[in-house]
Amino acid sequence: MKRTIMNFLLVLTLVAAIPLSASAAAVFKDINRHWAEESIAALAEKGYIKGYPDGTFRPDNTVSRAEFLAILTACLGIKPEGATTVYFSDTRNHWALAQINEMVKRGVLVPAEYPGGLNPNGPILRSETAAMLVRALGKEPSAGEPAFSDRTSLNKSMYRGYIKAASELGLVSGYPDGEFKPFEKVTRAQACIMFNKFLEKLGISSSPGTSYPSTSDSISALVLDGKRYDLSTTPLLIKQDLSEIPVSYLKAISGFLYVNGTIRFPLNSSSGNPDLVIGTNRYCISSMSVSGSNLVATTSCRKLYKMAFGGHTYNADYLRLYTGNLKSKLYLSDAELVDESTLRISGTSYDLSADKVSLALEGKFYRITGINFGDRETTLKLVETDPVLIENPEISDILAIFAGPETLDLDSISRIDFLIDGEKHNLSSVIIDSSGNFEADDNIYSPSQIIMLVDGNYYQLDEVKMRGGKLIIYCTETNNSNWVKINDKYYNADDVKILKDGESYDLDDVLVVSRNLLRIKGRQYEVGGSDSVFRCRFDGKFYKIKSIDYDTKLEMVTMKVTEDTGYQGANQPDHFNFYFKGSIYHSGTDDVSIYAGGSWRDFDRINIIDPARFSYGDSGYSLINTKVRIDNQEFIIDDTVWRASSNTLDIYLRLA
Repeated sequence: MKRTIMNFLLVLTLVAAIPLSASAAAVFKDINRHWAEESIAALAEKGYIKGYPDGTFRPDNTVSRAEFLAILTACLGIKPEGATTVYFSDTRNHWALAQINEMVKRGVLVPAEYPGGLNPNGPILRSETAAMLVRALGKEPSAGEPAFSDRTSLNKSMYRGYIKAASELGLVSGYPDGEFKPFEKVTRAQACIMFNKFLEKLGISSSPGTSYPSTSDSISALVLDGKRYDLSTTPLLIKQDLSEIPVSYLKAISGFLYVNGTIRFPLNSSSGNPDLVIGTNRYCISSMSVSGSNLVATTSCRKLYKMAFGGHTYNADYLRLYTGNLKSKLYLSDAELVDESTLRISGTSYDLSADKVSLALEGKFYRITGINFGDRETTLKLVETDPVLIENPEISDILAIFAGPETLDLDSISRIDFLIDGEKHNLSSVIIDSSGNFEADDNIYSPSQIIMLVDGNYYQLDEVKMRGGKLIIYCTETNNSNWVKINDKYYNADDVKILKDGESYDLDDVLVVSRNLLRIKGRQYEVGGSDSVFRCRFDGKFYKIKSIDYDTKLEMVTMKVTEDTGYQGANQPDHFNFYFKGSIYHSGTDDVSIYAGGSWRDFDRINIIDPARFSYGDSGYSLINTKVRIDNQEFIIDDTVWRASSNTLDIYLRLA
C-alpha cells in the first residue's frame, strides 16, 4: 500500500503548516522551462502536491480520477471522514476512498454517472474535471453552446453545460485551435493550471513565495454572540456556498483569519464573512474580530446545517422546503430560524402555528410546527401532512377524472399525456402541486392552459384537486380538429391562418386532400409544386409551408414550416382594438370586415404591412380612410397606432 501511494502523482497535505520555501523548479528536475512551471511551483510550494521519489513531477503524464478528487478535497480544505460507505463497486479498500466518498456526499461526484464503476485509477477526462470543479464551487451548469469550435464532440458529452459554466468561470480554457476536446485525458500540468484557477475562485492565493509571517496569533476559542466555545472540544466548520471546511486550527495574521493555514478571510469586515457551523447550527456572520486568543463573531441569522430524522442525518442544502401548497425551489438551508415559532424565508416571515411550511422526507411530507433551539443541536417539530405535490405521477395517483357529468374508467386507460405550451408531456414527466398547478420544463401552468390526451381523446382541463394524496381531475372533452401540429408543437387551429396569393384562410376553410395537396374554394393546389408559395401565419409571424399533411392517428393537420422574415409585413399584430369616441368599441377581429378590392373582406383575411397599410391578394391598400364594418355598423378608419410593447394595433374610427 505504501509503495502504491508513493507512486501516485500527488501526496496530499490536507492541513498545511508553513509551506515549502524552495521553488518547485528546484525540487522537480523535469519542469524547468515547462509551459506550466509557474502553476506547478505554486501548488507545490503551498503543499498541495509533491512529486515522485526520483525527484520528477512528470507534468505530461495523465491524472487519475482518484488523484484529481484527492487534490480537490485538499483545495477545499476538507479533512475527509471515515471511509465506511462504498458508493462504487471498484473503490473498496482504495487509498482515496475517504476523499471519493466526501466528494459524493457533497454532490461533486455523482455515482449515477459511473454505472459501471468509477475506475478510480483510470485517467480523468477534461469534461469530467469541468463538471467537478463547477459543482465544487456550488455552481450550476450553463444553458446554450460552449464557446468552442468542436461542437460535435461537445454535443456528445453529458457535461456540455458544465463545460460552458467552467469556461465562463475561467476554470478551463480551450486549445489553440479553438477546440475544448472533452474526451481528452487531463495531464498533470493541465490539472495544476485548473487547480490554481479554482483556488483563486475560492479566494486563496496560490502564488509562490508568499510564506506566512512567523509571528501570528493562534486562536483557541470562538465567542459567538457572547457565548464561548472551546475549539479544542467543539468541532467548528467553515461554510461558504456548498464548500465546507472542517477547522483544524485558526490564526490571525495581518488583519486576516487563516483557516488551516491555507484559506483566509478578512477580519473586521462587514462583507465576505463565511458562515460558521457548530453541531446542527449554521450561523450567518456579520463581523469577525480577534480578542486575545478568541475569535469574536457577531451573527445576523441562524439556520440549520443538518437535520436528523428517522435514523438518518440530512444536509439542509438538499432538503426541499415548501411554503403553502405550491411547488418551490427552496431548500431548508434557505430558512432563517427566528424564534420557536417563526421562520424567515427570502425576507418573508412565516408563523409556524398558522402558516404551512413543509419538508419532503423519505417520500412523505411533514409540516414544520415549531423549533427546539440548542447551542449545539437544534431540531424541528414535524407533523406528517398531505403531499404538497406529486412528482412524476402515475395513473395510480389519480382518484378520479370527471369529463363533464361523466367519469372516465381509470382501469381502462393505458396512456395520459398533456399538451402544455405546444409540447406533449407524458403524465410521468410533470409535477402537479396541491393547488392544481402543473410544472413542466421548469415553468408553472394553470389547468386552463393545458389540454389532456387520454388514449387519443382530447380534454380541456378545468380544475385539478388533491385529496388524501390523490388527484381529482375535472375536464371537458374537446374536438381534435381544434388543434394543428406545426414543427412538432401543438397550436390552436383558430390561431393559424393559411395564405395563398396573399389572401388568408382559416384552417377550417382548407381541406388537406393528401400529403402536400390542398383544396381551397373548390380548387386544388400542390404545396411545393408549380403553384405560388403557400404560407401560414401564427404567433404574429409568417412562415413558408415546406410540407402539410393530415395525421389520421392524431386526427389533425400537421405541418413543417420555416419562418419567412423577408415577407412583406412579416410581423403581424397579436391583437386589435377598435376605438370609437375615445373608448374601445370592439376588441378582436370577430364580426369585423374591411372594404378592399371592390368588396367586403373578412378582416382576418388581410395582412397588416405597417400601421398605415395592409395587403389583400396581390394588392396593397391604405388603412387610413378605409371602410370597416363591425356588427353591420360601418365606420371609416381615422388613425392607427401600433403598440410594440403588447404588439397591439389600435384602430380609431369615425362613422361612415
